[in-house]
Amino acid sequence: MSYKFLCTINMMEKEIEKKLMNNEITIQNIVATTRIAEALDLSKLVFVLDGSEYKPTEFPGLIYRDTARKTAVLIFGSGKMNCTGAQDMEKVRETIKSVIGKIRGAGINVVDEPEIRV
Repeated sequence: MSYKFLCTINMMEKEIEKKLMNNEITIQNIVATTRIAEALDLSKLVFVLDGSEYKPTEFPGLIYRDTARKTAVLIFGSGKMNCTGAQDMEKVRETIKSVIGKIRGAGINVVDEPEIRV
């Protein structure tokens, strides 16, 4: 990367930080990713998460909507999971914890405390 490009990014980050501090920016949607297992059988998982959708010919992931938290989760056979729709990190954590609990309740082995990346 060029020096000019890095300076521009640094200036943008400072401006965003300033606007956040002054409450000029509101967060509408957080997209977070994590890994809850090394591999998952989505054809079985679709029966564990009520209301989930899995159409492998159309999309490689399972779609689960958490209506209580107004979030959505995409779960992939690789064990990776994306959470979207939350407006704060607490909702992200609650959603991921809820999904892990439901999966574990069905006897499927998943991690206890996954690393969450935003």
